Order: sequence, then structure tokens, then C-alpha cells
Amino acid sequence: MDTKKCCRCAVVKPMSDYYAGGGACKLCTTTRRREQYVVRPPEQVERKRNNLKAYAQKNKEWFYERAAVQRTTPQFKEWYKGYLEKTKDKRRAYEKEYVANNRDRVRTRKAEWVQANPDKCVEYYMRHLSKPGVREHGKNRSQSYRDELTDGYVRTVLSFRTLLKAEDVPQAMVEAKRVQLQITRRIKDATDTGSKSKEANTQNTR
Repeated sequence: MDTKKCCRCAVVKPMSDYYAGGGACKLCTTTRRREQYVVRPPEQVERKRNNLKAYAQKNKEWFYERAAVQRTTPQFKEWYKGYLEKTKDKRRAYEKEYVANNRDRVRTRKAEWVQANPDKCVEYYMRHLSKPGVREHGKNRSQSYRDELTDGYVRTVLSFRTLLKAEDVPQAMVEAKRVQLQITRRIKDATDTGSKSKEANTQNTR
């Protein structure tokens, strides 16, 4: 028998749409479980969650082996590709919020990973630089930071060839250095303008 009538929706469907030994189709079974999940008491939900955690901890090696096998199947790869595309914005927002709330922890873990994997860091960096337009984009971005005298650029200037880290530079020192750089640039621009005017006058007198 290749088909079967669902006991809930009364629709004749192929056997592939049923769980083994079930009278309702997969869609009706999933819908019923979701409805039951919503109306469950909080204490039952907490008890179920604790039982699942205990079972998973007790049999974690079996779960790891099963997950490793599932990840190799074409069905999982296709599902995972769609899942990543579907939850892209949600995951980015979560990662951004997590980094903002755990800056020290993220920075420490990243530094530990970089120290433990120097070869991979070089490989990833070279692979990133080999992408089209990356070098030009980096140059343009650095030039824009320099032109705008952003806090990051000024901190880099202050900490260059010193034992001081850029993030440890006080904000008051950053503001003072920014004013100094602005004055220096204006003096240089005025000097260059005067030199060009002087050259033009000299050539005209000739």
C-alpha cells in the first residue's frame, strides 16, 4: 500500500508523508505537537528541558557521532544552506549585540586563537587580500580615515612606536592631537600655496 488516509486532515497521502506507525501525517503531527507545546505549563517545560540536557550530557559522544554523519548528507547541506540565507540578518544582529555586550571576552578569545594559530591567520589574511577590489578598498578607507582624522587614526598616530596600546590612549589626548594635526596641515597647505604662487610670479617675470 503506497498511500494512506490521514486520521486528522482526512487527506490521502503517500506513505513517505507519515512517520512509522503513525495514523496522522507528518504535517498534522507537527502541528499538533506545536499546539501542545504552546499550552504546556511552565514547570513542565522546565522539567522537559532539564531532562533533555541531562540526557544529552550523558550521551554526548553518541550525539556528536550522529551529528557528524548527518552533516555529510546532501539533505542536511541543502537545508543548512537555506537556513544560513534565511537567518542571515538575525544572526548578524545577534553577533553584533553579543560583541557589544562582551567586548573583553571576545577580544581575549580572539587574541588566544590568533596566538595559537599564526599560520591560519596568515592564510586567511592572504586569501582575503587576493579577493578583487580588497586592496583598493583598504587604501581608500585608510585615506578617508586620515583625511577625516578619526579617533582610530589619531590613536594609531599617538601609539606608533611606543609601548602604549591604541585603545589605552585617553580621549582628551586624542582631541588635543587632532587639533595639532589640523593646525599642522593648515600650515603646510598655506606654505604649499605660497610656494606655488611664488613660482608662478617668478615664471611670469621671466
